[in-house]
Amino acid sequence: MTLIDAVLIWHIYVAAAMLGIVQSLNMPARMTMVSDLVEQRSILDVVALQNAAVHAGRMVGPPVTGVIIEIWSLSASLFVIARCYAVSIICVAKIGRTAQAVKATNGSVFRNFADGISYIKNNPVVLTAIVITCSFGGFGMSHQQVIPAMAKEALGVGAAGVGLLFLASGIGSFLGNFLLPIIGTTKVYRSLLINLVLFAIFLSVFSWSSWFWVPWVLFLLVGLIGLGSVWPLATSLIQLESPAEMKGRVMGILQFTPGFHFLGAYPLALAAEQFGWGVAMTATAVATLVVTIWFGVIRGSAPAVNIQINKGNSAELIRLRPTVKRKETFQYWKVYFGLSLF
Repeated sequence: MTLIDAVLIWHIYVAAAMLGIVQSLNMPARMTMVSDLVEQRSILDVVALQNAAVHAGRMVGPPVTGVIIEIWSLSASLFVIARCYAVSIICVAKIGRTAQAVKATNGSVFRNFADGISYIKNNPVVLTAIVITCSFGGFGMSHQQVIPAMAKEALGVGAAGVGLLFLASGIGSFLGNFLLPIIGTTKVYRSLLINLVLFAIFLSVFSWSSWFWVPWVLFLLVGLIGLGSVWPLATSLIQLESPAEMKGRVMGILQFTPGFHFLGAYPLALAAEQFGWGVAMTATAVATLVVTIWFGVIRGSAPAVNIQINKGNSAELIRLRPTVKRKETFQYWKVYFGLSLF
């Protein structure tokens, strides 16, 4: 339809809604596969590997797409993206059926959803992690959807410049995943809170920058702290705290977060039209910071900042150390090499 210039605005809305439905099923399954592929002690490490694989695709995709659009056309870029999905399906299919730790229950979808909500409500750690992560998605990460408009209006760049900005975000996210192990003995929950505070600061500074290469570097830092650190830390914390029979349901509810990226983008764009990009994006950063501090620290039933995640009888402190066996890593990378093409 793009090739023959037949696309109408309602076509885009329908396509976006359908893609959202597909991703709402894809993402929880993708994240819960972690538990079926590796040992419990390796979850945090392979979550970092998973995100690194996805962000490797983000590093390559946007700049290449921008160049294709500039040289050929938008329809040509869509054909390339469609072929990448086909390659991804082939790669993931080669993994085969995973050995699930817990068999699926026969309850209805609504019953399983209600059980997941009940579990989250009664677990302070999981509840806090999900609330502050959803806030991070709805407020802080909403900027991802409006970067093309901001880049055009505030920085005066076209498709190639937007591609370079997303390249910076992809590089930062990729580096963030591999820098996680250097945190050492720092608690995962505390690291999550610290990274959310840093994310709000870098996003605020980025929104007021005007010379292209300064916001480029700042956007790299936003990616490093945000998708490169906050998301894998939150995902790992929730998976480690949730029992096997609840992981799929809890991860499904956590996947509301990417949807909030889109819901928050519209009011952000409206605010930017009225007050400018600096004010609008700073407001989203401040909102992220306020929710993080209040719900994650000040609130009466908030978990202790130095909380340790206890598993079994050993009360083992989560350490961000590379513990993935070679065989596990190879198998896991086969999955996410394909998924990174998305």
